Formats: sequence, C-alpha cells, structure tokens
Amino acid sequence: MAVGVREVVSTAVFASRGTLRVMTPVAVAVHAALARQLQVAPAVLAQRSGDGLDRLGLDSQGLMRVLLEVERALALAKPLELPDEALENPATLVAGIEAAVATGGGA
Repeated sequence: MAVGVREVVSTAVFASRGTLRVMTPVAVAVHAALARQLQVAPAVLAQRSGDGLDRLGLDSQGLMRVLLEVERALALAKPLELPDEALENPATLVAGIEAAVATGGGA
C-alpha cells in the first residue's frame, strides 16, 4: 500500500471525532512512515495512535526503517537520538522526534 503525505494529512485533520487537528511536519512524516511500514491506512493508524508500537506490529527493524524515513523526510543532518520513552506509541514517537529536532538532537 502506497501512503502519501496528502492522504495522511487529510485523514489526520479530522481523525479525532471530526475535531480539527493540525499536524506538524514531524507528525506528518512520522505517521506517513508508520502507515507505510505497517501497511495500514492512515485513518486506522490515527485511531490507534495510543497503542504501543509493538502492539501495532512494529518490530525493531521496522522502527529503524521508520526512523530512517523520517530523518530523510525532514532532511536532518544527523541521526535522531531518542529516549526509550519516545518509542512507546505513535504519539510519543512524534513528541520525542519533535523534542529532538528542537534541541538539535537530529537537526
């Protein structure tokens, strides 16, 4: 399944019971990479954003592929360095990457 950024953004904007939610570039990149890696529709991923990455079916190799794809999408100069708690679920992954980019941990 090919998942494009446009599909992720349009799905995520109204993912929470029709409530408008704006996604940051990091969130778009993370959700697109996860949806591709897990081969799920962005709407399904948005509904399950609180589920653990392992429960979603993401193994360590899949996580590495997601992180590499996000690094490329965001054109980061160096690899991301994330704490373990950032690797719990899609929401914590977005927050961890945003924090790393903001503090230069991947920029």
